[in-house]
Amino acid sequence: MKLSRTHSFLFATLLASACVIGQAQTATPAPVPPLTPAQVKANQDLAAAQAAADKANKEAAEAQAKLKAAADAKAAQEAQAAKAAQDAQALKAQQAQVAALCDSCGIVKGVTSEKRKGKGGALGIIGGAVVGGVLGNQVGDGTGKKSLPLAAQ
Repeated sequence: MKLSRTHSFLFATLLASACVIGQAQTATPAPVPPLTPAQVKANQDLAAAQAAADKANKEAAEAQAKLKAAADAKAAQEAQAAKAAQDAQALKAQQAQVAALCDSCGIVKGVTSEKRKGKGGALGIIGGAVVGGVLGNQVGDGTGKKSLPLAAQ
């Protein structure tokens, strides 16, 4: 089988890579010298400082979250107050527009119902019957009389 130059180059590169990887895996690491007491103390101090820094960062993040929540609440309250002011201004503008349409008009703000006892008496009943009879005689009576005179027909 005949290989091209490109194939030969790729095969050689692959073979070389495999050899390098095999050597890296079989190499033994250099022994680590034991730590001195001063190094152990320095590592412990470093770990304690890192823990303190982590705690301070956590507390700062919590405080920042509380400040953001308070700022958001204040912004919402201000937005609500601005909306209420805008609504009040719109109501005033609407009232001014209604007032401009009719100087003698008013705005009904409430309706209540109540019961009152009538003040009628016998004289009113008799008087009403007499007036009703007279008017009824003018309108009806079966003769075609009309209550209001119309133009000559």
